[in-house]
Amino acid sequence: MRALDLGLRTLALLPHPLLHRGAQLLGAGLSLVQRDRRALVRANLARVCGYLDARDIGSPAARRAAHDPRAMDRLVRQAFGHYVRTYLDTALAHRYTPESVDRRLTLEDPDALDRTLAAVGDPASRGLILIALHFGSIELAGMWINARAGLPMTVPMETIGNAAVQDYLMQGRSMAGLRVVPVEGVARELQGALTRGEGVAIVADRPLDKPGRMVPLFGTPASLPAGAALLAAQSQATVIVAAARRDGWGRYRGRVVPIQLPASGTRRDRVAAIMEAQVRAFEGFVADAPEQWWTLFFPIWPDIPEGSNR
Repeated sequence: MRALDLGLRTLALLPHPLLHRGAQLLGAGLSLVQRDRRALVRANLARVCGYLDARDIGSPAARRAAHDPRAMDRLVRQAFGHYVRTYLDTALAHRYTPESVDRRLTLEDPDALDRTLAAVGDPASRGLILIALHFGSIELAGMWINARAGLPMTVPMETIGNAAVQDYLMQGRSMAGLRVVPVEGVARELQGALTRGEGVAIVADRPLDKPGRMVPLFGTPASLPAGAALLAAQSQATVIVAAARRDGWGRYRGRVVPIQLPASGTRRDRVAAIMEAQVRAFEGFVADAPEQWWTLFFPIWPDIPEGSNR
């Protein structure tokens, strides 16, 4: 653990733009040797880009990749680079302060965020639910909202196989002001945080410990975790979806989408409405830069299995 910690902390002292360029190159190299993973990423990207191109939305690079194999090859290589950069962002998280996050991240609509967060202080509100996805820098998105909201933020974290890496990640997120709790049996922890008027952050674009609910994602049903929507449906919390998209080497653009909670209906109906709004927000983020969606590296839709050559 000590050697790993020393190595990662030494790495973090290097210029961040240099590290991001190196990570991008490493990812491009991985795309050449990881054949099965490349096939899955390509198939997932083809679905996303085809959906965007058919509706004339999203980035020009994504729409071009829908019908140009060379453009798709470039997008796949870029996706591998962003895959590695996601781990780099995680390794660097302990180096960030609220001030350095503000310097690195440009908010697309700061007034909208301020109006949304003002509702957290309303006596009728019960805390803040931040719903995120594996897109751009998850670490920066959580730290930035945490600093802006000025609330204690509880974050579930899955248990990974390497105990040293697990400890390092938990330390880094704790140093960033986040309260990290195990994902197992986390519901009571999250409900308690909201009852105290605090914030919780949940990543909700990939089910981990149990099957999710099938919802249309880029035009095709996919299994997504319902925990965030269930928590929102039974609370009076302010709910937002947020992401921090990479914009160059070590810089980011942040965006927040508020979710309006349904005023009526059964709990099942309310959960379905919240999940639909959540997914539309996810699609909007991914449309800007599909290559930054880390979840592309895992099965998303039942008809595109791992190792797919579609």
